[in-house]
Amino acid sequence: MIFGRSFFLRQENSSRAQVDEALRVYYALDPDALAQLDVLAKQPDRIWWSTLAKSNLTFFKFGALNNRHTPPAVLAAEIDPEWWIVAMNNPRFPVDVLKARLKRDPLLALELVNPELDLVRQLALNGKTRAIREQAMRKLDELY
Repeated sequence: MIFGRSFFLRQENSSRAQVDEALRVYYALDPDALAQLDVLAKQPDRIWWSTLAKSNLTFFKFGALNNRHTPPAVLAAEIDPEWWIVAMNNPRFPVDVLKARLKRDPLLALELVNPELDLVRQLALNGKTRAIREQAMRKLDELY
């Protein structure tokens, strides 16, 4: 029943207990991961979510970056571009940081669940390549 419990890792509103249980099921055969969870169990929520977000274990990180309970500063501090989109799609991601990243790299808007429509329209009209313009048009179709 790994798939049923891992559902809580994908839900942005899952509780700490739900995420902890899903991680324990997923990492049941990894004593190091379970030991990390045992140590974290004694920590307050803010530290618990922050530590998960900084972890090198994929599902620890995903469970935290995808969850509303993770502190906004932790989401904004994510420096690995592979994880930016997960963090940026979190509703608690700081708006000022989001705008700065999108200004630097407007193509990130195409990966967001709820991007600013004006930015996607601009990419559809003025994207540097045909592929970018087509991808932006597909995103607009998804959104409407």
